[in-house]
Amino acid sequence: MTATAAQIAAALRHTRPGLTPGQIHKLLYLAQGHHLGWYNEPLFAEQVATWDTGVAVPSLRGKEHDGPPGPGGLPNGVLNTVGYVCSRYGKLHLHDLDLLTRNSAPYQAADTGRRPGTTTPIDHDAMATYFRTVDIDPDAPMVDAGWLDGFVARSRAQEPRTGDDTPDDLGKLRDWAASLAPEAADRSA
Repeated sequence: MTATAAQIAAALRHTRPGLTPGQIHKLLYLAQGHHLGWYNEPLFAEQVATWDTGVAVPSLRGKEHDGPPGPGGLPNGVLNTVGYVCSRYGKLHLHDLDLLTRNSAPYQAADTGRRPGTTTPIDHDAMATYFRTVDIDPDAPMVDAGWLDGFVARSRAQEPRTGDDTPDDLGKLRDWAASLAPEAADRSA
């Protein structure tokens, strides 16, 4: 059974009350992607697209909080996907969700060449391929080195840093942490 985006949004709101419209759109993208990756079929019928504000389900814009009050009637496979997405990504702030989704390969491929004020559908096959390769270990870092390099470059371009830009030295950090150990031992005694 393919659900509607409104049904999935309701299940997301039920699982994580207080989500903003932007968070709902980003979580819909992640849920659609993981479901495509696991089951090779869409979670909901509506298209996910690139937008000026990141990923969105265009047919749901402005109606994120409409629809059913909860996840009633959705099959277990659908609820499992929603539960996984909420547990893995549901506590992230909108800014973090935006960075995560904008830096995914399917979003970047679809957004290439998009003009401001327009949308571009994100290909289901690209999402399925990408989300099949995403590490699903909840204890694993969600960021890979390439993504982090891009994030740092974009952050520096947007907000120039002031002061010391010298990178941290791992040896010095370890020495500093070791110097705190006796203090921690004294506090616990």
